[in-house]
Parts: sequence; C-alpha cells; structure tokens
Amino acid sequence: MYASENAIADPGKIRQSTALIKSRTHFFSTFRNSPMRFCTATMLSLDPAPERMFDRVHSVYGMLRKSFSPSFYLASAAYMLACGSDARELPDAVGAMHDFYHMMKADHSFLTTGESMIYAALASSSGISKRDFHERTEIAYLKLKGFFPASSRLLCSYLIALSPHSENYGFERTVMLYERLRAEKLRYGKYHELPVLTLLALTGDDIGELAAEMKEVNDYLKEHRGFGASLGSAQRLMFSAMRLCTVKSGESEALSKNITMSSTGAVILAQQAAVMA
Repeated sequence: MYASENAIADPGKIRQSTALIKSRTHFFSTFRNSPMRFCTATMLSLDPAPERMFDRVHSVYGMLRKSFSPSFYLASAAYMLACGSDARELPDAVGAMHDFYHMMKADHSFLTTGESMIYAALASSSGISKRDFHERTEIAYLKLKGFFPASSRLLCSYLIALSPHSENYGFERTVMLYERLRAEKLRYGKYHELPVLTLLALTGDDIGELAAEMKEVNDYLKEHRGFGASLGSAQRLMFSAMRLCTVKSGESEALSKNITMSSTGAVILAQQAAVMA
C-alpha cells in the first residue's frame, strides 16, 4: 500500500492508526482482528484525516451489517465504499453492492465467497449495469474454462467485466501472459494469485515486456530478506505483479488505482485469512 504511493512505510503512523481503531471499536470488532486490523491501520496511516475516515468506514460497515455477516472482506468493502462515494451517495452504494453480490451468488452459489464482496463493491462504484456485469462476467468465465480453476477464473472474470476491454481481449491477454511466464521458467500460481496477473495483463503493455519486467522485479526481490526461498516462487511472482500493477495504474486508463488497490488488497486478505485459519 505504501509502495503504491511511492512512500516508505511509517511504523509510527501505523501504530497510531491501530490505537485509533482500538479506541473506536469494541473488543470483538472485525476491525480489531487480524488480518483486517493491520490492513485498515495501514490504509488509515496514509489518510490525511484518519479519525474522520475511520468513522466514515465504520458507519458504512454498520449499514452493510444489516445485510451481510461480519468478515474481513466486508470490512474491506466498507473501506472501498467509504473512499469511493460521496456521503450522500453511500446508502445507494451500499444497496447497489448488496444487489451485485446477491446476483453473483445466484450465478455461482458455490464459488461466491466473502472475497467476492470486494468485487461487488468495485462493481457498485464502477457505473456498470447489473445486466452488463453479469453478461460480461459469464462470457469471460466460459472463455477461461480449461485454463484455470473455477474459483480463480471467476475472480479474473469480474476484473475483465469491469475493464473497458472486450471479454476476448482480457481472456487472451491473461492466458498469453501466464504462458509467457511459464516459457521463461516462471511458474505463476493458478489460485488466489491469478487476479493480480489479469490486472497486469489488462494494462495493454506488450506481453513480452511485461514478462521481462516481472522477471526483473522477481530477481530483485529474491535477493532481499523475506522474499527468498521461504516465501516460495509463486508468492514472490505475485508480489512482483502487484508492484508492477501499482506502477502501471497511473499510466493505464484500463487499470484504475481503485481497482488495483482493492483487488490486490483482497488477495492480501485472502492470504492472511488462510494463515489465521
């Protein structure tokens, strides 16, 4: 998150934001539990008015709790809506997210999980109609069939549906970049890592150049503490793709900063939630 702002992490501000969360919530609040506490504290530490922002996020979360069960992902979706909507528009944004999520659940009941709330929040603030989102998602999902597992290709399909590109473009670019990395002996993951690769593919940059840049970032990270053999090659490649996404989000009309931060944030939450389980 700090890297996306070209800033150096400030542990002092993150600790202050953690204390703010504790002072505004009860002991069993989702915002107090890892991994959401650290993610929220980090985002708040980057905000010029963290107290006002957290109060707004907490208010949106209260609205969402009327329709959804508490979770890390719901708290993250609340943060997205609080950042992306005017105060007067928040009730409508919450209602739209509810409608998108339940449409997603109706389409793919077994594949729609808490993580899908992130994408429902993205869709609700994107301006796309529910009909167009449904149709574009299903087309991309069917095209990706046979290449990737159902759960990850559905998340990739959401991102393709939200992009200004055609479903075929998003499908072809995702598969091409994945295969190009394999040709370079870089084994990118097929599961929770895959949506980040789709984000990178949607930038429109040359596939060969993207693969070369990923290799360069991956080689750099490999030499640094915390990114060596203990992390694993698939995870390190995912972080390489994340870094490139944050850089390119400022250059590409197809890759907005909001989508980049939210999608990569969803991946981080998924990882940490798995560790906590």
